[in-house]
Amino acid sequence: MKESNLPEEEKSMYAVSLSTLIICAFILLFLGFNTPNIITGAVVSNTIFETKSNETLSYEDYIDYKNVSLENITQETALNAILQAEKDLQEMQEAGFGVVWANDTLIEAKKYFEGENYTALLEEIEKINDTIKKEKAKELLITAQKIIGVSVDYKRVLELTESINERKTRAFEINDLLRASQLRVDEFKLQGLDTSEAEEILSDAISEFENERFENIDALLENADKKLIELSAETTLVKTIYRAGRENTAVFIKEHYKALLLLLGSLLIIAILLYNRIMIAILKRRIKDMKVEKMVLEELMKKAQSDYFAKGDITKQTFAIKMEKYKERFAELNQKLPVAETLLEKRLKSKRVI
Repeated sequence: MKESNLPEEEKSMYAVSLSTLIICAFILLFLGFNTPNIITGAVVSNTIFETKSNETLSYEDYIDYKNVSLENITQETALNAILQAEKDLQEMQEAGFGVVWANDTLIEAKKYFEGENYTALLEEIEKINDTIKKEKAKELLITAQKIIGVSVDYKRVLELTESINERKTRAFEINDLLRASQLRVDEFKLQGLDTSEAEEILSDAISEFENERFENIDALLENADKKLIELSAETTLVKTIYRAGRENTAVFIKEHYKALLLLLGSLLIIAILLYNRIMIAILKRRIKDMKVEKMVLEELMKKAQSDYFAKGDITKQTFAIKMEKYKERFAELNQKLPVAETLLEKRLKSKRVI
């Protein structure tokens, strides 16, 4: 191998330089992963709270990540927080949740925001590529300039916008819990169980959610679950009793099947002997009922004629409707009555009458 012609001192210098470059590269790489981005208007155009790796941060992570204390919050931070709150509000609206509380809270947060450095912020906003977000940011700054008599409090802005974010998270959690409870109720209904009590409680919970009253929902869902657990326990008990009874019945039949066959045979003979007498009684009752109904219909028709022709208490249209209804039923009885009388006459002549 060909030896290098470089002197020893120059070789040492190159080695030190190379080592220094390697160390600097590692330091820069470490800082690149641990140094937060500088929040500007350009960052707002993408996601309000983003790192270079496009990882969305929560409000708490954002504050820790920025190393910003609540007592020393910048106007840019407050602006970003309000824009994020507007995004949270929009997500709740798209999900079909109530947003009255969130909207009122956002309005209150905007009252504590004021564009002190309006021109500088406007220049930053002009750098935003997203047209919609740019217009929202401008509108927010213009509105802030018109607010009179409210002191600037960026700490309060962050607290209020954070509460909106928490409200959104809570709303999605409750919505998932309600859906899970509804699925459990539906599962019990498919088994033919009476879930009316649990459904009533679940309906109250849904009503509370729709009216943005989140305080009692957990207790209501817990009560609904208790009702389902009780129903499940009762069903298990009934099934156990039924299973035990069925087993005992099977044992009883095996031990006394001869006596049971004799009893069934006797009942069958009695039923055959009494069948004709039973049918005669049924036909007599049916014929009597139809005759009584015919008499009632005749009286009703006479009354309707009296009310219309003599007294004038009802209109012609009402009279026509009543008479048509009475006559229709009267004709139906006239058809059925002779048939029933003929069947009765045949039964009475039968030799099986006991």
